[in-house]
Amino acid sequence: GTHAADPHLGVDAVVVAAHVLTALQTIVSRSVSPLESAVLSVGKIVSGSAPNVIAQTTHMSGTVRTFDEELRAAIPRRIEQLIQGVAMAFGATARLEYRYQYPVLVNAPEMAALVRSAAERALGAERVVTADATMGAEDMAYFLREVPGCYFLIGSANPAKGLDKPHHHPQFEIDEDALPVGVQVIVQAVLDYLID
Repeated sequence: GTHAADPHLGVDAVVVAAHVLTALQTIVSRSVSPLESAVLSVGKIVSGSAPNVIAQTTHMSGTVRTFDEELRAAIPRRIEQLIQGVAMAFGATARLEYRYQYPVLVNAPEMAALVRSAAERALGAERVVTADATMGAEDMAYFLREVPGCYFLIGSANPAKGLDKPHHHPQFEIDEDALPVGVQVIVQAVLDYLID
C-alpha cells in the first residue's frame, strides 16, 4: 500500500481485485462446457481503510455451485490458476482458501416418485409442479448421500399478502399458511412408504 498521490510506489490491491473479479467471470463462460451448469459468485469484497490510501490487501469471498462432482472438483484449480496469473501480472501475491461445503444434492428417483405421488394425493395433482433444478445449497445433500430420500419444495409465496420476495431478499418472509401443506405431504409420504 501507499499514498493515493503516489500509486507508482505500491501495488493497488483494489485494482488487482477488480481484475481478479472480472477474470473469475470467465471461468463459467470459458472453462465450463455450455452443456453443463455452474455458478461462481463473489458476494463480498473488503479492502482499504481510507479514501487517500492505496489498499495493501483485499479479501474476496464467494461461492461456487455445480450439479456435477467432477466439475465441482475442477473449478478450484482453475480459480487458483487465474488468481495467481492476475496477481503476478500486477506484481501482487494472492492466496486462495477454498472450502468444499455442500455437495451436490441428488434425489433418489424412487423417493422422488413416492413424494410426488403423496403430494398429488394430499393436495391434488393440479397443485403439484416439477420445479426447475436450483443451485441453492442445502444440508439435505449430506443426508441424501447416506440414505435414499427426496428433497422437495413447498411454495410459500403469497402475493396477496405481500409475501412474494425471493430468498435472501431483505423483505423475504414466508406465508405460514404453507406450513400445514408441508406437513400434509410428509405425513402422506410416510403413510404411503409404510403401506407399500
